[in-house]
Amino acid sequence: MPILQKQPRRAAGLLTALALTAGALVAPLAVTPAGADDTSTKTLSGWGNKANLGASLSANVTVTKTPLNLGGAESSVTTAAVGSSRSLLLAPEGVYTVAPNQYSGLGQSSPAADPTLIPNTADVSAIAQGTNGQSLLLREDGTVWAWGANGDGTAGGTVGEPRYTPTKVEGIDGVTSIAAGGASFAIKSDGTLWAWGSGWLLGNAEAAAAGNTGTPVQVRLPEGRTAVEVVDGYEQALVRLDDGSVAAWGANDYGQIGDGSTTAVIEPVVVLAPADLPSGVTVTGIAAGAWASLALLSDGTHLAWGRASRGALGLSSGSTDNVLTPTAPAAGTPAATHPPFAQIVINNNTVLARTTTGLVYGWGTLDGGLFNTGSYASSAPAEYALPYTGAPGTSGQPRTETPQQVGNITGVTALATGPSGAQQIAFVDSVLRRAQGDDANGILSFLTQPLGTASGSKVVRVSASGGTATIASIKISTDSTASSAELAGDDFSIPQLHVYDLPYTLNAGASLPISIRFTPSQLGTRKAALVVKTVEGETLTFRLEGYGTELPGNLPGEKGDKGDKGDKGDSASPGVVAFAAAQSTVTVKRGKTASLPFIVVNGTSTTVAKSTLKAKTPSKLRVTGKKTASLKAVKAGKAVTAKVKLKVGKKAKLGTHKVTVSAKIAGKTVKRTVKVKVTK
Repeated sequence: MPILQKQPRRAAGLLTALALTAGALVAPLAVTPAGADDTSTKTLSGWGNKANLGASLSANVTVTKTPLNLGGAESSVTTAAVGSSRSLLLAPEGVYTVAPNQYSGLGQSSPAADPTLIPNTADVSAIAQGTNGQSLLLREDGTVWAWGANGDGTAGGTVGEPRYTPTKVEGIDGVTSIAAGGASFAIKSDGTLWAWGSGWLLGNAEAAAAGNTGTPVQVRLPEGRTAVEVVDGYEQALVRLDDGSVAAWGANDYGQIGDGSTTAVIEPVVVLAPADLPSGVTVTGIAAGAWASLALLSDGTHLAWGRASRGALGLSSGSTDNVLTPTAPAAGTPAATHPPFAQIVINNNTVLARTTTGLVYGWGTLDGGLFNTGSYASSAPAEYALPYTGAPGTSGQPRTETPQQVGNITGVTALATGPSGAQQIAFVDSVLRRAQGDDANGILSFLTQPLGTASGSKVVRVSASGGTATIASIKISTDSTASSAELAGDDFSIPQLHVYDLPYTLNAGASLPISIRFTPSQLGTRKAALVVKTVEGETLTFRLEGYGTELPGNLPGEKGDKGDKGDKGDSASPGVVAFAAAQSTVTVKRGKTASLPFIVVNGTSTTVAKSTLKAKTPSKLRVTGKKTASLKAVKAGKAVTAKVKLKVGKKAKLGTHKVTVSAKIAGKTVKRTVKVKVTK
């Protein structure tokens, strides 16, 4: 399992490619900036066990082959970790948990069907998930906190004593990184490596003889060496050392240690040294699965050793014989011709690899159909499908030992896979960008518009950056974030939509203009969203906003100017004064005060005098007290608002009532009706 680190704060839209290893995810999550400079979106998609992906508790045994969008928790999330029984999300405000069981970290009786913030975790800097159901948190003070079933002591403390909330692991401090698998691991600031949990993975002969423990013990690294990175599969652990070598220990039934034997190793032994590599090539990452071990090299190739019959080695050798030492794909084989890899992750026997250009490759036993292929094919999007060309594996599941591109998914910046193939995750950096449209607040504003009349068109532009985007749909929808105003999906339109024959391919550097008009159907603020989706799974949203006004009848306009020679000039277009209710319906409880908001927009060149709003209320409302409000003078080209506050009686009749409000504006008495809905 990998070391998971909280990412430093960075400018919006920028991502750092991170090398991950087995079992969990490190990825800066989608933060969609408000401005219009670089407002790309990111998609964190997962498929597999729904319950660990923030779906519902009723789906805890359901496997989905259609990727779910995992970005709905908090836009500020920077890191995620996927485990066998829960998933964790790390954000500046703390750690979110998704767990369909009692080990959510929130308490024994508090499962989390959707991402839920764990209290008092704002100082957490790293997270890790293990194959024995443990969760680890690293706090900024260098202490480690853990929880889980604790059957082997992986959560610290007394072996077999469950921990339901984050609890400090005693006996260790000064920690700089953590990892988890069959045991739990911590690297301290001095480079020493510590472990607790399953005895055979402690990397210390005396401690292993004593059995499982919840107390951290020091792993005996090769003489004079310190730890840089540690990963843990199910029965073996790997450590990358400061001199660039790789050491391993643990079970060795299939040669997964890499020392040339199938004999278990209690303490770390070096299995890959810098001298074993081509000149100038170094190890940049390590990964450990059920019975396979892998090393990622700086030239984008990989080495593998362990059990070959499940295909997880990715060597294209055609042999099912175990590989007992780190081995590279033979020159000329399909496994040696893939693009350079930047990251490799492995679960049980399923491997995913991300290329330096953001493509995804996969190989191994396709556990649970999570590649959406072979006899496990489903209606999943083609971009997540792995072409199946392998032979049946020993378990009867499809497998392939040749790295193959996973569909046409692009722009991937991080990958992860849960233990036993429980979940797969791809974090995709958006190609789609805003090129023109919204303002600094992220809103495309149409200001005021009379009811039933169409505004002039405003144009937004979307562009493709760093790749090709295929536009699948362009639609107007209600904006679910507009909770303070009535939603208005029917008030905005796209008059030029018929121009584009969808799907529309947008090449890198090109842009697509989209025209939008505002035709208010009701008074007051109207909000919606322009949503652009691509075949590749990206979504770009523009927030739309306008204000519907109603024209009062026969309000005076301005007189025409006189001609140069004293003749009467042509009539000028009349200036307009609009008086409207800002909300068509106001809801109020019995005995409470209803606030009825109104607005006056002065479109003339003269000031509109102050006035008084007067409400006529039905007796069934049992209104007591004042029924008026002062309306300030409105300067030319300006607007003012006012609220008529009505104290509704405690015995007012439930239901909707009409209230008429009148005012003398620009010399004419005008009336407007507002519905007041009374509830208990």
